[in-house]
Amino acid sequence: MSKKLTFQEKYLKTLKRQKKSTNKHVWIALLILTLFIVGFEWLYSPSAPEAEQKEGSTFRASFVGDMMFGRHVTDVRDKNGTDYLFENVSPYFQSSDYVTGNFENAVTLGEEDAYTETDKAILLRSNEEPIEALKANNFTNINLANNHTMDYGEQGLLDTTASLKQSGLDYVGAGEDLGEAEAIDYQEINGMTVATLGVTDVTVPGFRALEFGAGVAVSDLDSVLPRVKEAEENADMVFVHIHWGAEYDNEPHPRQEEMAHAIVDAGADVIIGHHPHVLSPVEVYDDSVIFYSLGNFIFDQGWSRTRDSALVQYDLMEDGTGRFEINPMRIREARPSLTKNPYTQKKIFMQLTRGQPDDNYTEENGKLVIEVDHSDILKEQKAR
Repeated sequence: MSKKLTFQEKYLKTLKRQKKSTNKHVWIALLILTLFIVGFEWLYSPSAPEAEQKEGSTFRASFVGDMMFGRHVTDVRDKNGTDYLFENVSPYFQSSDYVTGNFENAVTLGEEDAYTETDKAILLRSNEEPIEALKANNFTNINLANNHTMDYGEQGLLDTTASLKQSGLDYVGAGEDLGEAEAIDYQEINGMTVATLGVTDVTVPGFRALEFGAGVAVSDLDSVLPRVKEAEENADMVFVHIHWGAEYDNEPHPRQEEMAHAIVDAGADVIIGHHPHVLSPVEVYDDSVIFYSLGNFIFDQGWSRTRDSALVQYDLMEDGTGRFEINPMRIREARPSLTKNPYTQKKIFMQLTRGQPDDNYTEENGKLVIEVDHSDILKEQKAR
């Protein structure tokens, strides 16, 4: 006759049985988690793409949004080197004739007491290594018209421009006086003249360039429109950088749309917008393309939308087609990479096309493609 178990003995026996079952479930859960992490790494850490030349292209440009190399990006650079940030995107730039983006920090070269910090919450700066990396990655010029270029005062700006001049990398949108800040950058590439301008609509007291004072170029249309028209008269293609909009707001304000249309009417072929740190819609207007915000490109912000990014490649084809291929990117540890994740691709494309006509774009091989008639650019080139 079996011994009758007490309540306590029954309880302990049940616990032992559940413990065996729990251990089994834990191992299964760990296996599933491991597989998920491996899959995540594969999806978000693709190898660098091969540099491809598009058949029939007479000119290729690549451009991106906000690039910031200070704060926590410094930690990544110290650990892996500055070149690490470009490893998965460098082939895009090396295959291009023209490359540009927004440089969103000051470069400081001296001791702490050499600079006057601006009275604001967030100050961004780095050493000169990022400029050398941009030059090595085939950047043609960068925009300095933004709300962080003068975070460390006039001396910080002068250190930045001195470092750029030393490296041979051109810049727009800031300088030691108003004339330099508003200067148009002209490049002769493949027999065509390419003009670049930079302005900021996001202003900070004391940042504005003066006739005899260092600063950034602001988006005063009375000044901007004549310069865009001048660029259009002297160049075959005109790119305009604008630092504008509200941070973390995906939608452009009606005022931005009015400004963009006026700038296109004055002669801009491409408007490159930045500042919101998130992606905004892309508008086709009169065969010019307006990128209201390309979001972050190299940055340390960690929440989801600020890690969605885009790298645009433009090809001017022999038949006069202007073809824009928007490559969906995801930022991880400040480093952008092409994303193969279908969900992330779709999420990025939805942000870029929200509110725009479906016939403005197509999806091809994991890219968003926009084509416009740029035959007038070829005609202008032949006429010069």
